[in-house]
Amino acid sequence: IKLNNYDDVITCVKGKAEALIGNNELPLDDGETVDVIISEWMGYGLFFETMLPSVMTVRDKLMADGGTMYPNKSRIYIEGANRKDRLDYWDD
Repeated sequence: IKLNNYDDVITCVKGKAEALIGNNELPLDDGETVDVIISEWMGYGLFFETMLPSVMTVRDKLMADGGTMYPNKSRIYIEGANRKDRLDYWDD
């Protein structure tokens, strides 16, 4: 961000969203909103270790009307399998 001269426009915040909001640790004035939320919220398979609830909290409390999130969509493809000799990989 600094190398591209956007450090006066973009602010990165690291931490759990609910804690940052609850402890007023965000660099926002009262009532101030954000235009863009960028978060790596997807867990493997889009379900496990997901941070989606945290991102939805930020969206609902802080995103401006007309704002957006990235990534803002995902796809999951599932294929059936029945060869037991090839499914041992998933036993752990």
